[in-house]
Amino acid sequence: MIEIHNLTKSFGEHLVFKNLNLQFKKQEIHCILGKSGCGKTTLLHILMGLTKADEGSISGLPHEMTAVFQENRLLDEFSAVQNIQLACSDHIEEQDIINALQEVGFTENIHIPTKQISGGMARRCAVVRAFIPESELIILDEPLSNLDQENQENVISFIKKYQKGRTIIAVMHDLEQAKSLTSNILYLSNYK
Repeated sequence: MIEIHNLTKSFGEHLVFKNLNLQFKKQEIHCILGKSGCGKTTLLHILMGLTKADEGSISGLPHEMTAVFQENRLLDEFSAVQNIQLACSDHIEEQDIINALQEVGFTENIHIPTKQISGGMARRCAVVRAFIPESELIILDEPLSNLDQENQENVISFIKKYQKGRTIIAVMHDLEQAKSLTSNILYLSNYK
């Protein structure tokens, strides 16, 4: 179990959340919903160690985690395959990466620099990059942004298939999208 105990975070005078308590059962998919500004991304950054909480603690976090950020954070001069290879251990075959990209509807432009691909293709590359390495925890910040309906469905199917018993914590804005991923839905809007 990943447990958040009495977590408090402010930025200057702006209180993001106070005494936040949440539990995430390991090896399951969890979706966090809430209005803009309620602290969803801040919570993910605290879980990843990128932002420090003012008070409180987190227990049960695994050492190995991967993430999809709100921005794709791809290396523009590298192809989709190369971006994913950089996040993987040596035993991951290039064909496995290509197969994963194809599962999210990425059927062309796999080997051109990512600065030349669409935002939706870049998003799908970022999702695949988070799932191919062997991490215990996968953190997803709006993984379906910039995707049309068909590609959203492809990515949802991909996430479910590639979960492989790992813990996933995802921030979503759409309840129906969250329901299509999991029944473990948490609302962050009432924690101030």
